[in-house]
Amino acid sequence: MKNNFELLNTVDEFYGKKTKLENTVLIASQHLLWTQLEMFKRLLAHNLEADKIYVIWKNYSTNKEVFAVLKKEWIYVDPASNEFDPKKSFDGRFDNKIQKLLDKVEREENLKKNKVILLDDWGHLLQIAVEKGRKEKYDILWIEQTSSGYNKIKELELDYFNVARSHTKLTYETPFIGDLCMERIIQSIEKHKITDPKCLVVWCWPIGEAIIIRCKKMWIPCTGFDNQKKEWKSFTQTCDMHISEKHFMDFYQEKIKDFNIIIGATGSNILNIEHINELWPKVLLMSASSSDREFPSVEIRGNADIKEKEIHTDRTYKNSVLINSWFPITFHGNYHEVSQKIIELTVALLYWWVMHQAFKNNKKTIPFNMLNARLVEWFKERLS
Repeated sequence: MKNNFELLNTVDEFYGKKTKLENTVLIASQHLLWTQLEMFKRLLAHNLEADKIYVIWKNYSTNKEVFAVLKKEWIYVDPASNEFDPKKSFDGRFDNKIQKLLDKVEREENLKKNKVILLDDWGHLLQIAVEKGRKEKYDILWIEQTSSGYNKIKELELDYFNVARSHTKLTYETPFIGDLCMERIIQSIEKHKITDPKCLVVWCWPIGEAIIIRCKKMWIPCTGFDNQKKEWKSFTQTCDMHISEKHFMDFYQEKIKDFNIIIGATGSNILNIEHINELWPKVLLMSASSSDREFPSVEIRGNADIKEKEIHTDRTYKNSVLINSWFPITFHGNYHEVSQKIIELTVALLYWWVMHQAFKNNKKTIPFNMLNARLVEWFKERLS
C-alpha cells in the first residue's frame, strides 16, 4: 500500500531526520490503524528504541494486518490488543490490562533515568498512572487525544496536551468523523429495514452535534439530549427546537418510546437492562463514543441471538439490535476508517507532540502555532 504522508513529512521537516529520541520510553494506548503504524515507524527512524515502546491497542479498532506488521518491528504489543470476550465489559478488562502493562514497564525499565511519554486515547492510561502514584515517581509527559478522555482526566491537574479539544482537530477532522458516523447509521438503517427512522443522540458535542446536523440535512427526525446541561433539543423537519429542564431519566420515562434509533456519545452509562426491555420494537442501539459502556452491552451480548466472538457483529436481543457489538460505529477493523488524508491531521498532531515533549527542554523544540499553521495549510491543499 503506497501512501504519501505529507503531514507527517511536515513534522519531520521541522525536526530533521537526524533528531534522535534517546533515553525515552513511550507507552501508548491507541487505535491500530495504518496511519498510526506510520507514526510509530517514524519514531523508530528517529532512534526511539523498539524495546522502549510499549503499546496496547483497542481490540475493536485493531486492524489485524497492521497488528502483524507492528509486531515485526519488535515493538511490544500487548496481546489484549487482539482479544475479545463478548461476555466481559471492555472497560474493566482494558483497565486491568493497562495496569499490568504499566507494571511490566516499571519492572523492565529504569524509568527514573528516562523521559516517560504516555500517549493515550481515552484517558484510562493517564488516569491509572496517576492513581498508582506514578505522577510523583517519574518524569512523565502526558498526551491525550479524545473528548471522553479529556472529561475523565481534566480534574487530575496534569500538564498535558489534548488533541481532541484542539481547534485544529475540531475544525478540520470532526466534520469528517460526523460524515462517517452518518454513513454507518444509514447502512444500519437499511440493513435492519427501519422504514421510519427517529433518532435520539445522547450528548450533543462534538460528535453528537455533528450527527444531529447531518440527520437534519437528510430530513431524519433527530433529538439530542445533553446529559451535562440537562436539556434536550428536538430538531424536526422544520428545524423547530424545544428545550426542557429535565434530567435524562425523566426524559427517558416521557420520551424514550418515540425513538427507534438511540446513539450514545456520552462515554458513560445511560441505560440498564430494564430500560432496554421497555423499548419499542425494533430499536437500533449504536455507539458514537469510545467503548461499549453506554448500554448494558455485556448482558445484551450474553443473551443475544449471536454468540460468536467476531467483534463487529450486530447482535439482537428481544426488541433491540446492538450494532457493531456496541462498539463505536466508526470502527469496522479496516486499514483506515476515514481516508488517510483526513485522519493524518490528528496523527501528525500526536507525532509532533511526542517529539515536542521529548525535546521540550532542548533547542530543537518547534513552536506549536508555527507547525500547526503548516499542517492546516497542507490539509486544506490536499482536500481541495
